[in-house]
Amino acid sequence: MLRDGESLPVTVTGSCMAPLLREGQRLLVQKQGRYRIGDILLFPGPGEELLVHRYLGPAPGGRLMTKADAGEKLDVLVQRRQVLGRVLTADGVAVAVTIASRIRTSLQYIGWLGKLALARIQRQNALRLPVD
Repeated sequence: MLRDGESLPVTVTGSCMAPLLREGQRLLVQKQGRYRIGDILLFPGPGEELLVHRYLGPAPGGRLMTKADAGEKLDVLVQRRQVLGRVLTADGVAVAVTIASRIRTSLQYIGWLGKLALARIQRQNALRLPVD
């Protein structure tokens, strides 16, 4: 685990963050005290691999909601302490998260929160039995 301010080089495998990040690019990841919606984060996935995905926003229980740019589904929710850091550069060039990208990510986040809330309501209603 990195401490705030420490950095780590990582190489991209896969295309789930294309076109922003491409296979073979060398990333510089730095641990930071806080992350903002839209940041590109490095964290352990459900298997042995490390994932580099976009931070959508906070989730219940202090976890973080993340998703690959090219992915259809949310990742498994990540504990904040698991985040290794934020991607700063790709092949030595700053990875800038634009205001437009942060707005787009915020809208995605709101959409996913709505889907999660609707699923919770549907589960609760399915558990209720009619009372005569």
